[in-house]
Amino acid sequence: MPFLKALESFDAPFLEKEISKRFRDNLIFFKSYHPNLFNALNTPFKNYQLLFETNHFNLLYTPTNALSYPKNQMIETAFNMASNPLNNPRWSLDNNRLSLHYLKTQNNHKLPLTLKATHAISNFLDNHQTPCSLKKFLPPTMIYGVLDGLFLAILQAQNYRFHSLYLFEENLDLFKISCYFARYEDLIKKGAKLFIQGFFNPNELKMDFLKRPVTHSFLKLEIMPYKSAFNSRMRENIQSYYKQALRGWGSFEDELLGLKNTLKNLPLYQTLKTKPKKINAPICVVGNGPSLDLLLDFLKENEDKFIIFSCGTALKPLKAHGVKVDFQIEVERIDYLKEVLENAPLEDTPLMGANMLNPNAFNLAKEALMFMRGGSACAYISPLSIEYAAPFVGNAGVALAGLMSDEIYLCALDCAYIKGFKKHAKNSYYGDEKEIDTSSLISIEGNFKGYETFSDSLFLLSKERIEEALHYYQPKKVYNLSYGAKIKHAVSLNYSQVKLKQTNKQDATARIKSMFSPRSNHADDLKNLQKNLMSFKEDFFTHLNTPCKTNQEIFEWVDNLNGFCQTASAKTPTIGILFEGSVAHILQSVLIVSLHLKENELTHFINYSQNTLKQFLKKACLLLQRQLKQP
Repeated sequence: MPFLKALESFDAPFLEKEISKRFRDNLIFFKSYHPNLFNALNTPFKNYQLLFETNHFNLLYTPTNALSYPKNQMIETAFNMASNPLNNPRWSLDNNRLSLHYLKTQNNHKLPLTLKATHAISNFLDNHQTPCSLKKFLPPTMIYGVLDGLFLAILQAQNYRFHSLYLFEENLDLFKISCYFARYEDLIKKGAKLFIQGFFNPNELKMDFLKRPVTHSFLKLEIMPYKSAFNSRMRENIQSYYKQALRGWGSFEDELLGLKNTLKNLPLYQTLKTKPKKINAPICVVGNGPSLDLLLDFLKENEDKFIIFSCGTALKPLKAHGVKVDFQIEVERIDYLKEVLENAPLEDTPLMGANMLNPNAFNLAKEALMFMRGGSACAYISPLSIEYAAPFVGNAGVALAGLMSDEIYLCALDCAYIKGFKKHAKNSYYGDEKEIDTSSLISIEGNFKGYETFSDSLFLLSKERIEEALHYYQPKKVYNLSYGAKIKHAVSLNYSQVKLKQTNKQDATARIKSMFSPRSNHADDLKNLQKNLMSFKEDFFTHLNTPCKTNQEIFEWVDNLNGFCQTASAKTPTIGILFEGSVAHILQSVLIVSLHLKENELTHFINYSQNTLKQFLKKACLLLQRQLKQP
């Protein structure tokens, strides 16, 4: 390790030659890899410069001539920062509360196939386990502030390997100085991502997490060498993506139940099959957030001036307050939904239900209309799927409203916990709830001053999906009257400022109902499913059988198999989405267990895990084929 030895002894002639070469190599690399960054690196230093004295390095802050490190401390500090990152107080390691205990205590009788597989994998340990050791392999790693890059260069020289590495730096001078030490071509060719302020697209960061949800929702290693607004903001963003990556996976059992319900419902109800012409009336989408208590009087006063979409359990408080609901939106597969609607009560309110809705709930409605809720396997049997309609029923309400009208009001779609309030409106299906403890939640920007708002991964996902729906469906005017989260593409507006014109509600309601096509049998659409299923099964087994001998290879295999499932979901969603969620849960259990094994046990463990996945898929395919054959 000549570089490390030269640092330890401060071999000035060697270091001068070596760091000059590294700087030159980095510039040559960036010239082709990132021309804009290359041009910026060719400008003079503004605030920081590297000091190369006879026996030490330092950083000079030129506006005040202040040194960043005490004399002779820069190299020692870098070695301390690069020492055993997985067990170093300068670094933090998060596991998103995923552990062997979490794995072994999973118990949901509605997921018999998925949990049989995850428990089989956790049982591989058979009550023996070794302490977690990744040696020189590091899980997804975030460095908030590359600083001078010396500690990063030491990690490279010590042969640390990263599953994925995210490098953030707000100061171009500091990044330029880091080019004297870190070998960026080597890092980037092995998958590292650079986020230099002013030279990156924020969406790229988010997409990387969402493309690799299994590995990027488990272990997260972080260091922030120096504090700044940029570094803190990047860490908050990463934390948000990290939490979101763990949500919304679904399961084979849930998707199969959705398909079963869809096949029963399709021949019976009028369905939204083509993109409709928008109505000339506003739609108010009402959720069951705590804000509803503050908005009930407003809704009652204006019930004749807009179409009211009640979402899920908002129905009961709306009816109790005497508000006339025009359409009740529902998406749940649950078997007790009929009882919830009876108690609200639904009565004569038209039900606009998702295709996977429990058939008993549809039967209860005097007037029922159906839409295909995007994101679920069964939605793509019909030509029009309503995208961005998950994870909550309120998301479906917003997506439908965006499709049907150019003027939308969001009421009690809080997408947040509000300090001092309970989770839902009073007098709803949830009864008397406790006030929310916000200590473990993420603080987010609220829609109105005076109301502190907090979020978790599921609310963050819901808020994001609403924002994506508004961008996708492009309604011209959207007003957020809720007291929860601030929502992009929606104007924050206090209900007292709303000025609504009189509208022809009867005509608007009739127009909405006319958007739904006559019922039809979709037997023809199912003919290709069997063929697609066989093709998926063959390809899955090909990707499955990858030998793995190290933790690094296991992490890479998990990403590849999960990526194959995501591609299958995009190409043939009716098949891909059925399996993607459960496969992700099983792969997550593989990652957790693999950390508690010796390296010489990993090959046997992966063979065992691959066989478990194979058995899961075979049984799942049999259940699916049986369902498709039923009349």
